Amino acid sequence: MAGHHHSAVPLVVGIVVMLTVVMMVSVTAVGPPPVRPVHRGSTFVYFEVRHSAGYWTEKRMRTARPVHSVHNHNSSDNNDNSDKASDGDSTHTYLRRAEKPVCSGATATLLQSTYDYVQAPLFTVGKVFFRSQDDKPYVCSGSIAEGSRLVWTAAHCVFNISVTNGTVAGMISNFVFVPQFHNGTANLGRYSATRIHVSGGWMDLHDRAYDFALAEFAKPFRASYGHVTLYTGPLVAKKPLVRGYGYPNADPFNGMWVNVCQSVACMRDKYISPASLGFSCTSTAGSSGGPMLLVTDGSYPDEVIVDSSQNTVPIVNNDGTRVNLMVGLISYVYAEDRELIFSPFFGDQVRQFFDDVLRNVAERSTAARCCYAAILSILSTLDWQISITAFLR
Repeated sequence: MAGHHHSAVPLVVGIVVMLTVVMMVSVTAVGPPPVRPVHRGSTFVYFEVRHSAGYWTEKRMRTARPVHSVHNHNSSDNNDNSDKASDGDSTHTYLRRAEKPVCSGATATLLQSTYDYVQAPLFTVGKVFFRSQDDKPYVCSGSIAEGSRLVWTAAHCVFNISVTNGTVAGMISNFVFVPQFHNGTANLGRYSATRIHVSGGWMDLHDRAYDFALAEFAKPFRASYGHVTLYTGPLVAKKPLVRGYGYPNADPFNGMWVNVCQSVACMRDKYISPASLGFSCTSTAGSSGGPMLLVTDGSYPDEVIVDSSQNTVPIVNNDGTRVNLMVGLISYVYAEDRELIFSPFFGDQVRQFFDDVLRNVAERSTAARCCYAAILSILSTLDWQISITAFLR
């Protein structure tokens, strides 16, 4: 029997090494991120996130550049569709208006008190740090999604980043999410993503209607951090009251605090299909990917329909706080009016993307558990009593 155990040693060592490789986040030396394979799902494309040990120094986090998505209207052609947006009642050509639109109820508050960050939904909202293909640090915003190990952000933050001298095409690396970030502190920790899921419409066409992505993490966030609930149901009001959260990092902001904008979503960019939602907001570059939440008030029932399948959720949690109903995220502006921010319309295309990603995550988790169980079974048949934890130490 001793000989039998000895012959099994290489097998056991190989299994443990395999588990170590699978369970660890890949770490590379500091240098330009290598090219990685891209995998395709039904409605999304995903790639593994690579991390460089020690990359996120205090200086890099402080000096990381904000990402933005700014587009121009063509003033030379009255029939140019890209030159127009709608307020729901008429179509406007931005460069020919005497007055820029201001959506009703517009307010903006920069949260500069530590007390603000112990209030909902500031545990859920966070700052996103990542390294682009041009080997520079960048920042965006994000929020924890249902499922607790996913974070919403804008697709333009994680693939094809716009910079001053053009476009940086490629996949990002060193993606870190810091919930409740404020004034340089990360009291809830830094979380390194393992995988990025980008909507197929953005990867294939760079279609702004699909400017959304989900970052995946190895472990779920704590339940106490909360999450945003995806809302793709019928809007109760034609022009709903919304609230946008983000970390603006371009003048006059410095990226240290959340800026909260609230207004009626009074504009529709009808030449994006489905038409994007626009609302008044003072946030600048760096806010991209931050959530746009529905402000629920007396006009909403106790439960609301959140998707086309007529599924409902209550609008108030058991602790009395409001459910964070996410109806969009901060996506893009037009150069002619940077205080009107647009979000992709969150309809069936977003719901399908989210459900497909959740399914993919669940299937891989199930496969991993089955693989782990099979390995334990093999070890058991070999009569080995092994502590993997002790071995790795």
